[in-house]
Amino acid sequence: MTCPRCSGTLQATSLRDLGIIHDVHRCSECEGLWVGPSRMRDISMTVDQRLIELRHLPSADEQQTPMKCPACEGGVVMRKVVSPRDANVLMDVCPACRHVWLDRGEREAIEQESLIDLIRDFLNPEPDSAS
Repeated sequence: MTCPRCSGTLQATSLRDLGIIHDVHRCSECEGLWVGPSRMRDISMTVDQRLIELRHLPSADEQQTPMKCPACEGGVVMRKVVSPRDANVLMDVCPACRHVWLDRGEREAIEQESLIDLIRDFLNPEPDSAS
């Protein structure tokens, strides 16, 4: 498969982080990740607690560039979706196969949560929507 961001080669790999194995495809050039729906669910459930979050996200212009799904035939254009875990991460999701493209640094931004955020969330829990 060809990278939707830079046309590099996507290579199958396993990320072994935080005791979880993520089977993904990584671009050999830009280091972006092509993630299946079930692996994306695993990534979004991971919390990597850090004293300070370190973010290296692409520019807003790069994130807004339309991209075609590397797996689907016919040039399916992926939709831009804001990550529910980090509003600064704009993921590209294929409407056909549901795979997700994460630019370099976006996976880490989704997984990392600073100690300050954890304390704030503990002290100010969101009201229960059921009540």
